[in-house]
Amino acid sequence: MLIVDIKTFLRTGSLVGVQTGMHRTEVQQRFGEPDGVYRAPTNAKIWLYACFECYFENDILYGIYCDNFSLPPQSNQIKVELWSIEIGISRLLVEQSLQAEHIRYRVVSPWYGRSYDDGRVLLRLASGVELAFIDEQYNPYRESTGLFAVQLWDFVVLPEQPPQKQISFTIPTLTYEQIRRRSLKKQTKIMSLAGVLVEELAQLLRNPSQRQPLCEHMEGKDTGAVKQLSVTIGETDYDTIVSASVEYGWSIPRLCGAWVREQVSNWRE
Repeated sequence: MLIVDIKTFLRTGSLVGVQTGMHRTEVQQRFGEPDGVYRAPTNAKIWLYACFECYFENDILYGIYCDNFSLPPQSNQIKVELWSIEIGISRLLVEQSLQAEHIRYRVVSPWYGRSYDDGRVLLRLASGVELAFIDEQYNPYRESTGLFAVQLWDFVVLPEQPPQKQISFTIPTLTYEQIRRRSLKKQTKIMSLAGVLVEELAQLLRNPSQRQPLCEHMEGKDTGAVKQLSVTIGETDYDTIVSASVEYGWSIPRLCGAWVREQVSNWRE
């Protein structure tokens, strides 16, 4: 039986030799048959090993996620040694443990480049592994704070998606002009810049720990619709946005328009 040491995973980003970028068959050769198989709302295939979810797209491992150490820490193939962290532990205690082991990290808040602070804080380790927290002082009405997920996402390993789907949405004239000016500076097309923003939205929605808070944040945002844009994105990104819009009752143009408007408003000319 393989022993998965959480401390080693935090330090290296490797689960006993299983790393992002590996083919599904390589993971199976290493870990054996998964304890469970299911699909995420994004249509990614998820294999469960003990308390770890392994995310595959086009048979490539791009994500390792755990938000429930209360699951059996042992499966038929692996046994998980949890070290000194557990779901709900405070960020202060985790930082003390990391420092004692000389594991380098940095604090990211608001995380993933968001323009708003919803109390979620990341400790991003040198290995690429991230520890996700709800800040204890953020919201007294939350039932739980502290650590809520250990995760590693590596979208770079996924093959480049051929443009296959088109999305049209509307944005204010001011937002359009900001995109136009930046496109002139970068000598690129307006649609290309807007398309990058929509692809970033899809990447965030693909992350299960960000999907709900992001959609909740965007709820009620007015796109201030005046100018219409059409962007072309990969089919997987398109399916991700469609599934989020269905799940949270948004129209696709409204979700994309509100997101692009908010991100462009934070650009520095």
